[in-house]
Amino acid sequence: MTTPVQPADVLRARARTLGWWVEVVAVGHLVVGSALFRDVIVDVARHGGVGAVPLRGDRSTGFWFLLASPAWWALGRELRAAEERGDRATQRRTGRAVAGISAAGAAMLPASPFWVLLALGLTAVRRAAGRDDAAGPDGAAGRDGAAGPDDAARFTRRR
Repeated sequence: MTTPVQPADVLRARARTLGWWVEVVAVGHLVVGSALFRDVIVDVARHGGVGAVPLRGDRSTGFWFLLASPAWWALGRELRAAEERGDRATQRRTGRAVAGISAAGAAMLPASPFWVLLALGLTAVRRAAGRDDAAGPDGAAGRDGAAGPDDAARFTRRR
């Protein structure tokens, strides 16, 4: 008989993934942005939403701040899914995207939480690369210790 999965177990498992933490930052970004730009959100809603955001000003700042939240969440979700599948290539690509965007943000706005996302992105890249190297310097063994088609291709290229 199998034991039912408890919500706390699911939460603990997700909290071990870097993607989950990027998602948490995205939700936090939305909560903070909603509080900071509450008056702007209400003003945009009063004006019908469509066409209510000019190129510059408070409405524009609030719009771009809040628009970043779903983008960060999508990157976090992609990273988490790649971690759960063991897809190292996607983990590296998504980690690089998170690191690159947050590095630009940290450079332009140093007193910001972009540094948290930069650390998460770089850690994702490092973890994904480290798993490739775990087989040994010759790359002859795969994740489970057995040689596979990817290992053969890497070994052949080196000779």
